[in-house]
Amino acid sequence: FDHVGLANTAWSYAAVLCVHLPLLDAISAAALCSIADFAAQSLAITAWSLAALLFHHEPLLAVLAAAASARIRDFDSQNLANTAWAFARFEVHDGPLLEALSAASLATISDFDAQELANTAWAFAKIQVQDGPLLEAIAAQSL
Repeated sequence: FDHVGLANTAWSYAAVLCVHLPLLDAISAAALCSIADFAAQSLAITAWSLAALLFHHEPLLAVLAAAASARIRDFDSQNLANTAWAFARFEVHDGPLLEALSAASLATISDFDAQELANTAWAFAKIQVQDGPLLEAIAAQSL
C-alpha cells in the first residue's frame, strides 16, 4: 500500500473500532518506512486511527509528530483538530508539535467548524497545556 492505502486501512478499522493487532503492526511498520511520502491528510488520519483504537505505537507516534510538525502548513482545519485530538488522547506532550498545531490553528481559526474548535480545545485541555492565545481564539470563533 502507499500512504493513502495505509491511512485509509487504519481508518476503516478505527471507524468500526476493530483492533486487529497483526494488521496494525503491519501498518505501523510500513508507515515507519514510508513516512516521508505521507501527505498531511494521511498523517492526520493515521494518528487519529491509532488514537481511536488506543493502539500506542511509540516509534510511529514519534515519527508522525515530527512529520506533522514539518508539514503543518499543509494541514487543513480538520487535519489540525484530528491530530491535536489524537496526540492528546495518548497524552503525548510533544513541544514542537503542540507549537506547530497552535500556530497553524491560530492562523486558520476562521476555517474551523464547531466540532474542530471543540476537539482542539479538548486536546489542549486534556494534556493541560494553557495556550491562552489559542483558547481565546477558539472562544471568539465559537461565539
